[in-house]
Amino acid sequence: MEARGPATLFGLPLALERDHAEALRAVLSAAFVAQHHRPPGDLDDDLRAMAALAPGVRAERPRALVTGARPLEASCDGVPGELLRPLTATRALLLPEGRIVLELLAKAVDDAGRVVFGREALVFALARAADFYGGAQRAWLGEQLRGEDLRPASLGFAVLLLINDSVGKDRALRFPADASDAVEVLRRLAVAADAFAEGISGSKLKETEVARGPQSLWALTELPRQLLGQVVRGEPGYWIDEGERDALVGRLGRVLATRTRPRIELDRLASAFDDAAERYADTARPALAARKLAFGRSDRIRSLRHDLLDAFAQTRSAS
Repeated sequence: MEARGPATLFGLPLALERDHAEALRAVLSAAFVAQHHRPPGDLDDDLRAMAALAPGVRAERPRALVTGARPLEASCDGVPGELLRPLTATRALLLPEGRIVLELLAKAVDDAGRVVFGREALVFALARAADFYGGAQRAWLGEQLRGEDLRPASLGFAVLLLINDSVGKDRALRFPADASDAVEVLRRLAVAADAFAEGISGSKLKETEVARGPQSLWALTELPRQLLGQVVRGEPGYWIDEGERDALVGRLGRVLATRTRPRIELDRLASAFDDAAERYADTARPALAARKLAFGRSDRIRSLRHDLLDAFAQTRSAS
């Protein structure tokens, strides 16, 4: 049996009469102008401008795109929802598929003036749509696996694990079984983690968050997910994989160097680290030492500081 291709392209028939094609082109062009405040241009540039519609973005980005759009005076009647999604009486969201079809409307014209989406046009359109959504998804997945979405408080706890030299299961950061004792230990540790977080961002944990205990504190529990394979959570507690310690230091340096909310300079990172190390020495370490869980030594902490700042500086100079 002969394989058949798709019967439509993003909800459109594969052949459009000239008048239909011209009307569709006018609506899609007007929608792009309303949404992006400029006429359509190069397809690659235009799809990059539509990045707010890619998978994995925060919800406020597509909302901002809609609220910032100008009213669309053209009618959306008859335009497939796969191309243009009406939202209100005066606003509609042009989807990436709509911009891709707009590109084809000017190219896939036959001798009779009709627009015919042949095999080449179908392959082009589907490949560009797959690249838009799949590429964005791959980039988002890469960010999750690289820890680029780590929030300041979690970065603070990652640095604390390094300062305490909690490398390997035998040196895991453990919490008491008693809930109230666990919260008290967490409060001491949070002082050091917060010193780093506040130094790089100006923000720190709320007391109500810490009071929920280590099992519920997102800043701690997200570490193994964001630093997959490097920070481990297991029966004893939290620890850094023995073969990943140096790689983790370099990774954190790179993450901190590429952060933009806010962008920090080397001296600010150095100050944040020094504050965290000081709070570790006077607040966190005594609580850990009482439970024989304090492993950080001053020479190792100095070496850690040097390596973290060096990774940051090298990343920043290469960017």
